[in-house]
Amino acid sequence: MAAEGLDPVPQQQTATTSSPSNAVMAAATRVKGAATALLAQAKPWSELADRSAFSKPGDLAEVRRRRRREWLRERPTSTTRFF
Repeated sequence: MAAEGLDPVPQQQTATTSSPSNAVMAAATRVKGAATALLAQAKPWSELADRSAFSKPGDLAEVRRRRRREWLRERPTSTTRFF
């Protein structure tokens, strides 16, 4: 016979075994909510990039203008690489 106050078969506590999974689910819900809010505020890609920059140049003058513009934009980066 078992002594009074002692249980011969330990009972599992379901609250403690399910709490880690509840914490994970709560964290996943918060991450999903944050991602949804971030994507709702995102701007369309067309505002980030100039579509004409990806188009094929019409003539040789356009090619020269683009090359010069690119060179002028990259010149400070190129000069800092040497120092």
